[in-house]
Amino acid sequence: MFGENHTKKDYSVFPRVIFTDPQLTGVGMNENQAYKNKIDYDVSTIELKNVPRSLAAKNTKGFIKLIRDKENDKLIGARILATEGSELLM
Repeated sequence: MFGENHTKKDYSVFPRVIFTDPQLTGVGMNENQAYKNKIDYDVSTIELKNVPRSLAAKNTKGFIKLIRDKENDKLIGARILATEGSELLM
């Protein structure tokens, strides 16, 4: 950690969470970052009222948003607003 290795670290895919109720979590890019990086992207959003786990827990407030790079079909970002969003993000 404190050694002479000066390689640049990439924290762009480091997951993060704000422990509010509901929790706000994210990983990777958001739409603004994808746009600024000139990435042709798609956004898919699903409300928790359409997610079986949320229905079973009887807590359907929130959503899941996924951002993908159209060129290579890779997931480049995710945002979740849900009571247990930190668990869903992993």
